Order: sequence, then C-alpha cells, then structure tokens
Amino acid sequence: MKDKNNLEDIEGEHPEPLTAYIYVREPRFISLTIKPYKNWALMIGQQYEISVDVFDSDNQRILVGDVSNI
Repeated sequence: MKDKNNLEDIEGEHPEPLTAYIYVREPRFISLTIKPYKNWALMIGQQYEISVDVFDSDNQRILVGDVSNI
C-alpha cells in the first residue's frame, strides 16, 4: 500500500509499512427512508429523496461506497 502522506523520515529510511483492514459483511435487510418528511404518504408532483440503508444480521449499518459512477 502506498500513501502520499507517508513520507520518508529524515535519514531517508522508510517508516513502518502501512496496513489496512477490510471487513466483508453479508447484508441481512434494507431500510428505506423517504425525505424530507419520513412519511410514505406521497403526493403526485412532489419530489422526494429515497435513502437506502443496508444492515447486517447484528443490526449494524453497512456503509456502501459511492456507486453513482457505475
């Protein structure tokens, strides 16, 4: 792993190598929320934002990266 912020020390030696942890969780259920009113009674002609949250079996929210470029 390389990081532009991980600079060499004064003597030119490299610091300890960087590490990263990746956790893969199996999704269990999703939660849909309507914004701005969080109400499922919608009106024709209005614009709403629907947000989707994904949760695992421990009810922990799974953070999903930006998939709008796919």
